[in-house]
Amino acid sequence: MEISFYTCPGCGAGQTFEPAGKAMVCGSCGATNPIEIAVDSGIRKLPLRENMEQFGEMITEGAATEDVRTTTCPGCGAEISIEANTSSGECSFCGGTVTTDVAPHPSLLPHYVTPFAVANQQALDAFRKWLSTRKFAPNKLKQYARQEDALRGVYYPCWSFDADTSTNYTGRRGINRTERYTTKDSQGKTVTRTRTRTDWYPASGRVT
Repeated sequence: MEISFYTCPGCGAGQTFEPAGKAMVCGSCGATNPIEIAVDSGIRKLPLRENMEQFGEMITEGAATEDVRTTTCPGCGAEISIEANTSSGECSFCGGTVTTDVAPHPSLLPHYVTPFAVANQQALDAFRKWLSTRKFAPNKLKQYARQEDALRGVYYPCWSFDADTSTNYTGRRGINRTERYTTKDSQGKTVTRTRTRTDWYPASGRVT
């Protein structure tokens, strides 16, 4: 797996992705550096069994992995990851401070990343606009929304699986039919009405 690190070519500092300009922005000197985003990345499908063995070797050898601390936020119960060289961090879900002494463990780096489509300020403006229409929104939420760092992007992991299976099934299949019948109405007159009946039959087969 090829891993790319985007440091600023001007000062060497770290950069963050800016969705609006499809570019990396240096957090130190403010330089904007465009990057090439693949429209069709040609994502490869990997055989599960073979690659589970490969992943185990990667973790053992430390290849394509990073050490993280995984813990649970005491405020909201979310599971969060903290960099291995720190013992505290901020919960991405509720904003609470989380400290942990859990030992770091290796975590596989993702093969692909889908970049954000909305800039952080755009998302914050939309959130504040929506919140202004909520008369009974909690005051603490309104106060929190005034902060410039009220929203932050979070990457969610996603796994895609395809399966080739054959399944035998047995059961019953119901077929509806409409029948006419006669009865007495509330005035004692004979009337003809319809109703739905379901006839059940044994069913079995194989799905591949």
